Amino acid sequence: MGSPARSLLLLAALALAISSVLSAKSGMSQRLVGGLMDADSGDVDVQRMLSFAMREYNRFSKEKFLHRPVRLLSARKQVVAGMNYFLEVEIGKTICTMDEAKDYGWFRCPFDEQKEKRRCSFMVHNKPWLNATTLMNTSCH
Repeated sequence: MGSPARSLLLLAALALAISSVLSAKSGMSQRLVGGLMDADSGDVDVQRMLSFAMREYNRFSKEKFLHRPVRLLSARKQVVAGMNYFLEVEIGKTICTMDEAKDYGWFRCPFDEQKEKRRCSFMVHNKPWLNATTLMNTSCH
C-alpha cells in the first residue's frame, strides 16, 4: 500500500475512533446494559410490579390492616436475566382488615388518616417468559 493510501486509511480510522467516542459519550445518559434507568411511573409494567409488591407486602405483614400506595415516588428498572424494578413508594394504612380487603378490593380501601405514612423501597424481579415475579427486597421506614 502506498503512502497516500496508508494516510487515507489512518485518517479514516482516526475519524471512526473519534466518532465512536463522541457517540458513546452522548449515548451514556440513555441506556447501559445492566445499568439502572428511570422508568415511567405510569407504565403498565411498573404499575403491575407496584401492585405485586403491595400484595406481597400485605401478605407477609403481621398487621391487621391493609396498606396501599399513597404515591409512587420513583421507579427505576434494570435489564438482567429478566427485569428488576426498583420502586420508592409512600404507603398508608387503610381502615380495611385483610379479610375485608378481599371483598372490597385493596385499591379501594380508604386510608386511616390518623396513621402516619411510610416510605418503602421495593425490588421486584420479573421474568415474563416464565410468568414469574418475585419480591426480592423490601425496606420501609
